[in-house]
Amino acid sequence: METKNKRFKYSNTFSKEMSKSIKDFRTWEQVLLGSLLGDGNLRKRRKSNGDNENDKYPQFREAHHRRQEQYLNWKLNILSQFLNFKIHKYPNHIHIRSLTNPLLNAYYYLFYSNRKKVITREILNMLEPLGIAVWYCDDGSFGYQNNTSRLSTYNYLTEGNKLIIDWFKLKYDINFKLLKEIKKSSAKALKLGFPITYWSIRLNVKDTKKFIELIKPYVPECMGYKLGLDEKRIEQSQFTKKEYYQNHIDSFKKNQREWREKNKEKIRLYKKIYYLTHKKVKSLIQSLSLQANYAQTNHLFQIFYE
Repeated sequence: METKNKRFKYSNTFSKEMSKSIKDFRTWEQVLLGSLLGDGNLRKRRKSNGDNENDKYPQFREAHHRRQEQYLNWKLNILSQFLNFKIHKYPNHIHIRSLTNPLLNAYYYLFYSNRKKVITREILNMLEPLGIAVWYCDDGSFGYQNNTSRLSTYNYLTEGNKLIIDWFKLKYDINFKLLKEIKKSSAKALKLGFPITYWSIRLNVKDTKKFIELIKPYVPECMGYKLGLDEKRIEQSQFTKKEYYQNHIDSFKKNQREWREKNKEKIRLYKKIYYLTHKKVKSLIQSLSLQANYAQTNHLFQIFYE
């Protein structure tokens, strides 16, 4: 009887350890996936040294500003369970670099094609809310003035962005919209000497709430400002709105008057067309004894505008 109890006890302990290790690996994988979609990257040496077997495998790298040191430490606590890291601290930023590891090989071939990072449906289907939360903490932002969220996805161009938008719509019923920005004065644009196109995907207020509810349980406390929870920023945004309006109300009115003065003839012409068109439609409806419903009126408008 004692032997059976011991075997049962050992088996139970072993199963608990196994389930814990599987859970730890899933957490590790989600943080890795979110990081690779965001600020992290994998690097493989172009020419591996034949004497060193480890040179064949990739290494994980990521850098953040000093302000996000706490967030980077949170990541390190999870990623260090299966990887060994070296940390380099500089005056303005912190850079982490793992040792090469065969565990990263599968992720390298998943995320890279001809040494360029790609996005595929296979990668997106592997994501869980934790992975999405890490991705957002890396590349997302929250607008305190309009209460909307944005995800910077300029690495993935148009096709990749459309794939991300479709995936969020199908899986979570969250509607992202593609936003294209051309920046002429950014540091990169000034360095290259020509404008740079940046892609991002943006949510409206309704979908932002839905998105934040999805990722909120997984976002570390130090990154709460990306969920709209920073009270100082909330107060500042409210003050900024009022101050901006008060400081610019005179210029708004002035610009409005100037535009009206400049387009006086055009405005007069539009008013005349609008009045005549409505008058003709109204008289035609009465003469033909038609019911003035929306569909018929709209059809008559099209006839007269043509």
